[in-house]
Amino acid sequence: MLMMLVLVFSIGSINGFPIVHADDDDDDEKYYEHHDDEKYYKRKWKEKEHRDDEKYYKKEKWKEEEDHDDDDDYGEDGGDRKTSHWYLWDRELSTYKGSLPFIEPKTITLKKRQSKEPLSIYIVPSQGELFIPGKEVSTFLGAKTNFYKTSRILEVKQGETELISRAGSNVIYENRTKTPMPAKATYIHGDVYLPISVLANGLGYSVEWNEKEQVMNLQKMIQ
Repeated sequence: MLMMLVLVFSIGSINGFPIVHADDDDDDEKYYEHHDDEKYYKRKWKEKEHRDDEKYYKKEKWKEEEDHDDDDDYGEDGGDRKTSHWYLWDRELSTYKGSLPFIEPKTITLKKRQSKEPLSIYIVPSQGELFIPGKEVSTFLGAKTNFYKTSRILEVKQGETELISRAGSNVIYENRTKTPMPAKATYIHGDVYLPISVLANGLGYSVEWNEKEQVMNLQKMIQ
């Protein structure tokens, strides 16, 4: 019997069949290690974004949610379109942009009313919004972050709130719900820059600009 087993294993090796070893579990660990969160999120985006984000929200989501008799003319004359404000995330795609407190990129001081320690950040006015470094500001606000450099995906978690964004997209997954942002996120200096309204409001903070002191104040909203 022993000779027959030796013969079977020898034939298997000669014909190129793999011989199972006791440490094959190590290979399984390596397999699962390579299938990390970054690949999951990249696949998640590919599965869910079969259409252009802006076209999806304008042509599909709005048509489903709006019961206007004159859908074909909705917003054509500007009467029904909303104006977005840089400090408020209304979770809609607004055509008109309100004015910004400044129009040139610069370094400002960010303050959280509940904390004495300020944060100096580089803020970028663009597309009618004020963009801030998502990972840096999220950490300042006490949230946990994961940044996937290859796919440029930023994951922010604080309490029961989860925000997942990607540079180049105007979609953010808010608690796993696909939600529009007023402008596309962008990648600057190793961070995903987001509209300040999206990140601050998304984490439960209101935004206020102090022109005299050149300070951006964030205050926790009552829920």
